[in-house]
Amino acid sequence: MKKGNIFTLIVIITISLLTLNANAQNSDALLDRIEQANDQVQSRSGDFCEIRQWTGNTPQTLEGKIQYNSDSNLTMNYADSTEYFSISGNTMSLKRNGKAKKFDLNKNKPMRTLSQLLLSSFNGELRSLATAVSSTLSVEETKEAVIATLKAQKKAVKGYSKVVLEYDSKTLQLFNMVLEEFDGSVTTYTIK
Repeated sequence: MKKGNIFTLIVIITISLLTLNANAQNSDALLDRIEQANDQVQSRSGDFCEIRQWTGNTPQTLEGKIQYNSDSNLTMNYADSTEYFSISGNTMSLKRNGKAKKFDLNKNKPMRTLSQLLLSSFNGELRSLATAVSSTLSVEETKEAVIATLKAQKKAVKGYSKVVLEYDSKTLQLFNMVLEEFDGSVTTYTIK
């Protein structure tokens, strides 16, 4: 290899490494901002819209009121009385199509993972969330939002292959969440 080619290759590798380092520092700064802004939020309430798109089925749209309190309580009261969702401490309660279920989060790993995903998304603890759900984490900033994307490191039969979280660029509070399952189903939550 000629000296000029080796020098060019070294310059390209150095620039690539510097760019990767700058991007990593920018990502860390964005994640720090999200965590710090949401650490101050003790409660949050508002309206939400949920769109469920199961593979091969017509999308279902549901609306209701959401209430988040501290690190371990989240309630979604749907306008449709046959639907309900709540996380309170180590218990998850839900009602789908009129059928009520209750889960002990210490004993049910899939529901514990869902609980961690929802609560950590609200409180902005995205690094610990990525570790808890065995996912990679990337973050980018646009004019409208800071977008965090978690991608599962291993394919599974059940669970989420990808989660996209959008935080308002000014308040850094969660306003949109897209959950993609391994089977292709997608659930989108928009908080108003």
